[in-house]
Amino acid sequence: MTLVLKADLDAIATLAAELWISATTIRDIDVNSAFAGVLLALKGSDVAAACRTAELQIESALASVANRVEAMADANAHAAHTVGITDAQYGDTISGLLKL
Repeated sequence: MTLVLKADLDAIATLAAELWISATTIRDIDVNSAFAGVLLALKGSDVAAACRTAELQIESALASVANRVEAMADANAHAAHTVGITDAQYGDTISGLLKL
C-alpha cells in the first residue's frame, strides 16, 4: 500500500517529545534560589516584598509558558497519531475499492 498523504510522522512525534522535554525544563527552573539571598538578607523590607512579588510573577509566567509548550507537544503527538491512523484507513479503503 502506498501512502496517499505524505507527512513525516516520526518527525512530528520527535517534535512532540522535544516539546515535552522543553516544558519539563521550563518547570524545573528554580526561581526561588535566585531570590533566596535577597529575601533572607532584607527580610521584612520593601525590597524583599518586591522581590517576593517578582518571584511569584516569574514562577507564574514560567508555568504559563510550560503549559503552552506542553499543549503544543500534545497537539503534535495527537496529529502524528491521527494522521497515521487516517492515512492507513484511507489507503485501506482505496485499496479495497480498487481490489488491490
